[in-house]
Amino acid sequence: MQALRTHDRHPAAPSQTYDDLSTQFPPENMGKGLLLSEIGDDALFCVVEFKRGRSDMYFTTPEAVPARNDFVIVEADRGHDLGKVTLERISRAQLIAMIKQQENGEENSIGKKNDVYVKRVLRRATSAEVAVLVSKNQDEAKALLVCQSKIKQKQMPMQVVDAEYQWDKRKLTFYFVADRRVDFRELVRDLFKLYKTRIWM
Repeated sequence: MQALRTHDRHPAAPSQTYDDLSTQFPPENMGKGLLLSEIGDDALFCVVEFKRGRSDMYFTTPEAVPARNDFVIVEADRGHDLGKVTLERISRAQLIAMIKQQENGEENSIGKKNDVYVKRVLRRATSAEVAVLVSKNQDEAKALLVCQSKIKQKQMPMQVVDAEYQWDKRKLTFYFVADRRVDFRELVRDLFKLYKTRIWM
């Protein structure tokens, strides 16, 4: 599956919740994370899961460690996302071991750990923020149908299988499969005109 970044415009925040969050954690400062070597020695790490089983590692301070199954607001691509903690209280040593395992024991893998960027857990999600997931799922289902319809109209050799909004709706990702490379630039432009947010595929 591939992703394509397009325009940087984004729709107006759908609720006061987003506005408050953006004031506390400005979206323009979100997305890159910190180098592992720059994160405090007392930091702990956790795995957060999103739609389709997509997961990533995040860091948090010892006084604000979320529990397993907690919903949390995390740093995302120029914004904020919401996911569920599936593994918590991971130490730095455990994280480095996990990185080494992913690198399949490559030579100098220990040195490479300092090149890893880790995003942060901003805070636990409120019940109102978690409730947004219901409408988010409905909007994703509608966006999937629209995209599938456009692909059929354009007779494009690809199959879109899912759609996923970033929680703050600053990005909309479509997941697709194709037997060969597909030029979907026109499709992305059409989708941007409809949704006024960054489109990834």
